[in-house]
Amino acid sequence: MRFSAKPANKPSAMESLSLLALLLALLLAAPENLEAQAAFDPEARELMARVYDRPDGNDRSSKLTLTLTNRRGATRVRSVESLSKDYGQD
Repeated sequence: MRFSAKPANKPSAMESLSLLALLLALLLAAPENLEAQAAFDPEARELMARVYDRPDGNDRSSKLTLTLTNRRGATRVRSVESLSKDYGQD
């Protein structure tokens, strides 16, 4: 049995140029540093600080009940209970 590898298709000059132009456009359009941009907007800086410093609570509990119904109308019920305890500083 013989295996032969086909050579990889090289992109044409036009495809390479298009890809280069797309990458250049993305680099120019993308912000260099989002935090630096936010530093110029006091409202954005305040929002970031409020989100970072918000209280996250100490303990959490949740109960989830799923009722699964198949095509024939038969149902199954699945229940999950989740508990979480926060110990110490964040």
